Amino acid sequence: MEDLRKTTKFFNKKIYLDTLKLMDTYNGLSAKVVEEVGLNGIWASGLSI
Repeated sequence: MEDLRKTTKFFNKKIYLDTLKLMDTYNGLSAKVVEEVGLNGIWASGLSI
């Protein structure tokens, strides 16, 4: 299997999946939870950072 960047994997999934599973993160701990659970991506906005 090719060694793809995380962003490339994300956009490949977006093309093939109808729904992406994202989670809003507030800090490094919640970002780590997203990574461990295996969600497709992280949503971070100006108010949550």
